[in-house]
Amino acid sequence: MKTAIITQIITKDEQRNEIRESLDSAWYDFAARYGIRIMPISYKQRPQEFDFGLLILSGGNSLNSVESSDSNHLRDVFEKSLLDYAIKNKIPVLAICRGMQVVNEYFGGTLKKVDGHVRVNHFIKINNLGLIVNSYHGYAVDKLGEGLKIDAVYEGVIEAVSSNDGLIKCIMWHPERTTHQDLYIETVV
Repeated sequence: MKTAIITQIITKDEQRNEIRESLDSAWYDFAARYGIRIMPISYKQRPQEFDFGLLILSGGNSLNSVESSDSNHLRDVFEKSLLDYAIKNKIPVLAICRGMQVVNEYFGGTLKKVDGHVRVNHFIKINNLGLIVNSYHGYAVDKLGEGLKIDAVYEGVIEAVSSNDGLIKCIMWHPERTTHQDLYIETVV
């Protein structure tokens, strides 16, 4: 069974002066579908502490470049350091929604505001497959990062990209919020 470390949403509770991390429990159902074991990783930990074969950059939070906050900045720095570690060690990466945005920025890309992509489903074609995917994002790729290629687009909005070496797969939909297998994701998990 492959083990994946997965990042979490970071929030700051001002009343209690606490930084909290959370992960949708649906991720455990996702992991079971693909025969992987997930281990949430805290921003306080380092990847060297784990024996893992897959990095999942989960969704949630915005990037600091589009919505500035301490939590967003903290998560940006952490996830880019994880991405750096995975690339150097040739560990596959699955980047979901925000994760795709992190990957794009990591490779020098930029983001733009988009409308009509929150709480909707749409049809995409990817690698000759037709998929109906969910959508929960208000930002999307504007300029594509160097070394990335577009795998799917919906009405001018990039919905999936991958690295030229195939070790990084990025999607804007949330596979943990579905119950079906996704053949695109299977190429990395």
